Amino acid sequence: MRILLACLIVLGAFGGSAIGFAILGASKVAVQVEIETSCMLLDAAERAGWLSRAQRFEVIHKVAASDKVEQSVRQAANKLRTACPKR
Repeated sequence: MRILLACLIVLGAFGGSAIGFAILGASKVAVQVEIETSCMLLDAAERAGWLSRAQRFEVIHKVAASDKVEQSVRQAANKLRTACPKR
């Protein structure tokens, strides 16, 4: 019985630490994932002809300057100006 209890405690500790690391890690990489996803979508829109290069930067500028979106979205939009990989 003690061995079973010890195994359950160890498994619970491993599970708890795994969940904790997953939550902590997800919050740290969330902004970078949002930026990379936005870059990919903007690149796809450019390749498809839906946006010109000037329109792309105009959209980024409007989002970065808008008061209607959250601060984190404005900061991510500011990072899009320099964080997108160059083609």
